Amino acid sequence: MAEPDTTRGDVPSELAEVIYKIVHDVRGSVRAIGELPTWIDEDLADEGVRLPDGPRHSFELLRWHAGKLNLMLDQLMQFVRAGDTGPDGVEEGKQSDPRKCLRRAVRMLALPDRVRIRARFGSNGTGLAPIDENVLTSILMIAVGNAASHNSEAIRIALCGGDNGQEWVLRIRDSGEGFPPGKLFQIFEPMRSYSRHDSGGCGMGLAILQRLIETRGGRVTAHHPAPPRAGAELRISLPCEAQNHVKPRSACDAKTRLT
Repeated sequence: MAEPDTTRGDVPSELAEVIYKIVHDVRGSVRAIGELPTWIDEDLADEGVRLPDGPRHSFELLRWHAGKLNLMLDQLMQFVRAGDTGPDGVEEGKQSDPRKCLRRAVRMLALPDRVRIRARFGSNGTGLAPIDENVLTSILMIAVGNAASHNSEAIRIALCGGDNGQEWVLRIRDSGEGFPPGKLFQIFEPMRSYSRHDSGGCGMGLAILQRLIETRGGRVTAHHPAPPRAGAELRISLPCEAQNHVKPRSACDAKTRLT
């Protein structure tokens, strides 16, 4: 008789259920706190009273902190759900077109004009990545969005991916300020942010990214590009199913210009 599933990725199912309940119960209160300044302002306006600048500024801070807390709750849920895979920890037979997923991710991110993206994906075999398209879209949204949000200047993001015969490998490199020295492992820890710029996030993006990949048998590592290049680089590897293997060719022989 099979043992019952007791984990969601590496999170015990009991803990996952507690997290779900806490997030569900707290989220309503957080949203109400965020709306409270608006309600008070509207009630005062109905009475012909204008809120002074001091309290108005305090209310804006309250809205900001409530929004930040709500984002933290959302990303905590994403972190737990990122481990949801098949019964054996894999998603058998799942494949996706990386070009389609990248276009979808870029459209959903609504990136500013200062961000330029170029992508090259291998066409060997079916040209597909061995992962569910919604999961790959989420991975690309996090990786590309992280590069864009943590750099305030114009930035170029290059993606190169393909099947090397054993793994589907994706490299994502940007021209920004790069990862901080000595922090290439710590950047994947939850609630960690080493950016010099306020990205508006909660330091959960790369932790969710790592969880999405590792619970599906893959791995992700951070690197400093070789000099003289600047910026940051993520390398993602996903296992390929044996039946999909073909004689490897160049992993990056089909170029897609996104912007």
